[in-house]
Amino acid sequence: MRAVELEPWALGVRLRDRPEGVVRHVVEEGSVADGSSVDELDIGEETWISLVVREGRLVPVRGSTRLREGDEVLLLTGDDDERCAGLFTARQG
Repeated sequence: MRAVELEPWALGVRLRDRPEGVVRHVVEEGSVADGSSVDELDIGEETWISLVVREGRLVPVRGSTRLREGDEVLLLTGDDDERCAGLFTARQG
């Protein structure tokens, strides 16, 4: 048995069907998203950042919101996510 520190809030949603176009990414150090504002990211016209969680707290999402390494980002997209996924992973080389 182990002691677990209780978190004061949990956020969860149960849906009847798997939602289309909901994608979660974690910002990696050295990625395009690391240090970029939401407005600076080329996520396309059919995609928007719905939630950002930083160190267990919700961050208000605005165009000027700067993303940091470790941020959890929830995207809602009508596009293919491959382009967006590359923004959140570390650049090679």
